[in-house]
Amino acid sequence: HGPANIICSCREFTGIHDIKAFIGGLHITEGADMENDVESFISDIRKTAPRTRILTGHCTCEGAKKILCENGVDISFFHTGSRFVI
Repeated sequence: HGPANIICSCREFTGIHDIKAFIGGLHITEGADMENDVESFISDIRKTAPRTRILTGHCTCEGAKKILCENGVDISFFHTGSRFVI
């Protein structure tokens, strides 16, 4: 559950420590817990995968995107048809 745990599972499964990117949903939505969810995500990612690039889509609300960018998270946002180089 959650990107940091998924990244740790990938490391265990592959034996590769340096995971280049996490591509998927953060599922952070507007609401009372949004800021806490973002702070928790930032803390988890900085501890477990500070060099991993995060690519996420529509399930990350605009408020969360703003906070993530303001806090220096290596994050990009995609939509259907997006292309990126890892």
